[in-house]
Formats: sequence, C-alpha cells, structure tokens
Amino acid sequence: MQISKYIPSNDSAFCDLVNTVIVYSDAHCAGWGVMPPGDEMTLKLNDLKMKVERCKLPTRSPVDTISKNNARRILEKEFRNYVQGFLARNVRVTDEDRRIMGLPIYDKKPTPIGPPQGQAMADVSYLGGQLLQLHIKHLNNTPYDKKANYGVKIYYGVYADDNMPKTGDDLPKSKFTKRKKETIQFTANDVRKTAYFCLQYENSKGIAGPWGPMFWAVIP
Repeated sequence: MQISKYIPSNDSAFCDLVNTVIVYSDAHCAGWGVMPPGDEMTLKLNDLKMKVERCKLPTRSPVDTISKNNARRILEKEFRNYVQGFLARNVRVTDEDRRIMGLPIYDKKPTPIGPPQGQAMADVSYLGGQLLQLHIKHLNNTPYDKKANYGVKIYYGVYADDNMPKTGDDLPKSKFTKRKKETIQFTANDVRKTAYFCLQYENSKGIAGPWGPMFWAVIP
C-alpha cells in the first residue's frame, strides 16, 4: 500500500484526514499495540489549519502561501511516517478501522504466480583458468513474465565430442541464479573439453519453464 496516493491534494481535506486518524488512533492505539500519534502531530495540524485559513483571506501574501506549503510538507511527512510505520501493515488494524479513518483497504490475498514464461540462453565469455562466464539473456520472440521469471536455473555438463547431450535433461549439474552474469568453475581435467549448457526460468516456487536452446563452449 502506498499511502501517499490516498492523501488528498486539497489542504482542508488533508487536515480532515489527519484529524480523523489522530482522534481514532488515540482511542484505539492500545489495542493495536502502537504509540499514539502524539501531541506534536496535533500541534502541527493546528498550525497548518491556521495557515490554510489565512491563505483564504483576500489579504494573503506570497509569504503566507510559502509558510502554509512548508507546514503542510512537514505534517504530511510525519503523518505518512506514522501511518506506514504503525498502521499500514498492522494486522490488528481491521479493514473497518481503515474505512473509518479514510485509509486505503488493500487486498491481503497474495497475487498468484504462474509458471515461468519464455526461454533463456546466454553468451559465453572465456575468462581463462577453467572459467567460463555466462551472460544470461531472454530469448527474443518468446513470452516474458517478470513476476513468474524469478530466476534462471543453469544446467551444464562436460562431455566428449562423441557423447554430446541431446536435451537439458542429460546435463548432470545445475546452478540457480538471479544475476545476469554467472561464472562456472571447471577443473584442470576439463581443459579443452566441451561444456554444454541449457537454461530454464524458474518462478519463486521452483517451478520451471521451457528449456532454452542448448549451447556449448570449449573450456579454457
């Protein structure tokens, strides 16, 4: 929940919102297990109310407007900090409490995460010393879902040229990453052999998407 989206732009309406939250929170803060808004917020609210009324007068000056805007900025920061720090995620604050205070009621149901979409592959950099670096990228012209594509599982293995794997299921080792670059360390016995790779997106529950294309590189 982003409370700033629910703060009225109108100064009088903002004062009414703050006043409602102060009065209601003072009465219920013990049950919520939080601190009350405090006298300082009330003093800042009264100061803003006075300056808002002054700005309605025909005799108002630019200085009055600047003073009112500064007072609002100070109160709004303190108000937002209180709501976000003590009320926004407080499980003891009910939806009815939020409705009465004029605060947003947000959906508590987690957004379902679907299976990963599209395919991933990588370009390979040769770092020397039995090191290959994969520059992971999304395969063009395949679907992409930012929430579902939580990370990438790298499957790999070292094979002789006459015994190359046919699918990602044939690759014995794996490594999960959320980074765009991932370095794979091989052994001295692997030098000049061929490493094969195949990538799959995974969502946050470990559900895998479709295999990307198989690719390979000679181990330096």
